[in-house]
Amino acid sequence: MISTFGLPSLFITLTMAESHWTHLHKILKATDNHDTIPTNRPLHTTLHFIHRLQQLKKHIWKNPEHSEWEFQNRGAAHTHGVYWVSKSIEQMIAKNLIRSDLPDPDIESDLYEKVKANQVHTCSAKCGGSATLGHTCKKGFPHPFSPVTYFDIDTQHYIYRCIKAEDQWIVPYHPQTLMIWNAHMNIQYVSSRKLAFYLTKYIAKSELSHVFNIQEDDKFKEHIVARRLGSMELMFLILGETICNSSCAVTYLTTDPPTSRQKAIRPIYLLPFSEMLALNVSIIFTK
Repeated sequence: MISTFGLPSLFITLTMAESHWTHLHKILKATDNHDTIPTNRPLHTTLHFIHRLQQLKKHIWKNPEHSEWEFQNRGAAHTHGVYWVSKSIEQMIAKNLIRSDLPDPDIESDLYEKVKANQVHTCSAKCGGSATLGHTCKKGFPHPFSPVTYFDIDTQHYIYRCIKAEDQWIVPYHPQTLMIWNAHMNIQYVSSRKLAFYLTKYIAKSELSHVFNIQEDDKFKEHIVARRLGSMELMFLILGETICNSSCAVTYLTTDPPTSRQKAIRPIYLLPFSEMLALNVSIIFTK
């Protein structure tokens, strides 16, 4: 896709906020057992998240994109995606498309509330804790002051407009998307062709394989040692939703040598009857 469309302009992460999405809670309250706890209603919560993102792409983002779903420890979904847009990064900077500031509550009261609720970074153990004076945490906070958004040659990253002390802790956002999505987001201008390597490694990341032993048929042990599978991810699989999505067709070719190719192991009980019959026959004759 990068060879065809060039380097994408934007990298966007969208996170679920099932606890305060009012439309979701109205749906939960009006359906089935009326339980309004999203984790108890994974099907409705998953469908709402999928529909919400589809409508966002339909009405706000209309250009080519490639995205992937992930599921956090609490089981909630979030999505990473790269997007190609018609305007250049310089044009978007001139229009202040991506912001990293705390809006004036008197001028942009609604946006101020959304940013305060979703976009303020708080240092924790995940980012190495609060940085010492003159330094930043692992996530780059606090941001440096800057009167304009510009590309920093030294770091090869974009520095976003930051003029107040409060702005130093704001995760970059797109105002229109944030107002509609009403949950945490992170949007960045893409600055390097290394993005292709990062995406390939990220999207193709496999699950741990050493926990499986093909010589054993212990379903209880497999359940215990296998990776965690949340209810929302299970809903994605049951609904047939793809984890990776692309707005254009992409053909993937196996380029690894046979000895290093990844393999998926299906337990015997998942094999079609014809394959099980053939397997049993081969076992009998080999004995």
